[in-house]
Amino acid sequence: MSTQELKNDLKQATREVENLISNVSANSAAAVGNLRDSIDPLLQSAKESLNALSQGVRTRAVSAAHKTDEYAHANPWQIAGISAAVGLTIGFLLGRRN
Repeated sequence: MSTQELKNDLKQATREVENLISNVSANSAAAVGNLRDSIDPLLQSAKESLNALSQGVRTRAVSAAHKTDEYAHANPWQIAGISAAVGLTIGFLLGRRN
């Protein structure tokens, strides 16, 4: 499920709510029941879309973390060198400010 599909589902649910609320009279219990029956599937679809999207993000983040860990174990001296270079650069820049 893409972000665009999730946005479309939420927009559709919002439009449906606005249309139904404008048609519901204050004293009509049947209209409120119809409103609930119309909105529940849309909200469920939006929740499922959001869960699928967050699961995809979580999966990609875990994959990136594993690849980073593998790279760090395979190339420890490169990581140490990059870290030292970044630390020296930050130290130099902060030292110049004073």
